[in-house]
Amino acid sequence: MQGYIGRHLHQKVVCLVMVVMLFATIFLYWECGIEHADQTGLFNVGFGVGALLASILLFYCCMMDGTHIDEEKRAFMAAVFLNFSAMSFNSLSYVVYGQARFRSIVVLTMPWVYALDGVTNWLIMEYIIRMLHLRGEVLVERFRKIALAMSVVCMVAGLSNYVYPVYFRFDEHANYIKGAFYDWNLFFPVFVPLLVIVLLVLYYKRLQPKQRAATIGYAVSTIVLTVLSGFVTHFFLNYAVILLVLFIMYILLNVESGNRSAVTERELDTAKRIQKSMIPNIFPDFVDVPEFDIYARMESAREVGGDFYDFFRLENSRFAFLVGDISGHGVGAALSMAVAKSMINMHTQLGGTPAQIMEHVNQRMIDMNTSGQGMTVRVWLGILDVRTGRMSYCNAGQNRQAIRLNRQGGAFAYETGAVDPPVGESAGSTFTDRELWLEPGDQIFLFTDGLVETAGRYGKRLGYEKVLECLNENHGKSNEELCSSIYQVVERHLEGVPQEDDITLLGFTFKKREEAA
Repeated sequence: MQGYIGRHLHQKVVCLVMVVMLFATIFLYWECGIEHADQTGLFNVGFGVGALLASILLFYCCMMDGTHIDEEKRAFMAAVFLNFSAMSFNSLSYVVYGQARFRSIVVLTMPWVYALDGVTNWLIMEYIIRMLHLRGEVLVERFRKIALAMSVVCMVAGLSNYVYPVYFRFDEHANYIKGAFYDWNLFFPVFVPLLVIVLLVLYYKRLQPKQRAATIGYAVSTIVLTVLSGFVTHFFLNYAVILLVLFIMYILLNVESGNRSAVTERELDTAKRIQKSMIPNIFPDFVDVPEFDIYARMESAREVGGDFYDFFRLENSRFAFLVGDISGHGVGAALSMAVAKSMINMHTQLGGTPAQIMEHVNQRMIDMNTSGQGMTVRVWLGILDVRTGRMSYCNAGQNRQAIRLNRQGGAFAYETGAVDPPVGESAGSTFTDRELWLEPGDQIFLFTDGLVETAGRYGKRLGYEKVLECLNENHGKSNEELCSSIYQVVERHLEGVPQEDDITLLGFTFKKREEAA
């Protein structure tokens, strides 16, 4: 609970500020004399006060919602707060309109009303993009940049009213008079919703009906109200209606997925614990074996994933280690991972070369796939004789792994030769044993394709060259430090974008040959 309070303290402060602003607004209504407002103003004020209270409740509910990560909620909560602020300032201006003694209040608050228009709409667009999982799309990222630029222009133009009547001015009696560029202020709040409509059309098939309804509801209502406010004087319900739309979007986009998350949270947590228990996670695992050093790390894109690794001793001073990747993601891939890993482990214990083991597992998986499982696995399996340094391995559809041999200059390089097909893909697949003689100090680095295919903010993949560069920059480090350095490169490359695929890393160093008994 203390951790929760610490993490969300800034949100609680913002919520408290909103409460103070609500009471301050009501107090100013009373002091300014609400009886001076016309009927349209009274309607707007009454509607606005109710909307201000609803904004606080919505912000608080979102703050207490534990079914979504903070990244998904920040844009939404910021939009609620800025819309609340603009709505508060705008409602107050209706009360003091035409009262010379309160002219300083409207002069101070109204520029912020115009300045916050574009920013609020940009934040709503950002929230929609995040909730619809459109981040990373090249076109979407371009739209985000355009919308952000327009929002900045909107804010600058609004604040410029402090020094020049861009949109409006107030005479000495506090009467509102439109400025020369007033009509331009209608363009900015409409521009971002238009971009949202374009995104809706482009990605229509990827969205669920409720998501489409929430998105088009926001865009259309914002455009209609903005245009209407340009023709009807003092009719400016944009902020209250935007709040209503935000509330509907919160229900349609969040609550349904939140309920699903609440129902499956315990099951996913159990699956995650089971999956972690199936792979070695205590290092060093072989405390009585000085011949090698090994370390592995697995980062799932979701609660559970389809990647796996393993290492274990065999008879006659042999040692096996492997890295695998099941097709697919989520719980289904995790279950398939458990089956595939168990089969590979069992057949390796029974004996045979890596290629022979892959042939046995391939046949078993083909039999399962005919029953509708449709499972394939890309796996790299190596068996090392620690007495001689001879390692035989088979690469069934995995990436070309990086190998550092002291006799070849001591730099990492990717393995050469053809790669065999994935296991479970075809009954006619053939697998090949390859051989490598390791000397003390030689190193092998295994990884799944989630590493090189990691896509950053603008869709650019990390790639093999960047991975190899990082390996050679850190080749003198331990395998644990090497895996940590590689994942730091991944995090910098992501730039806050969610990881799309599972990533598994395994570093192995041959330290010395086993001495004869």
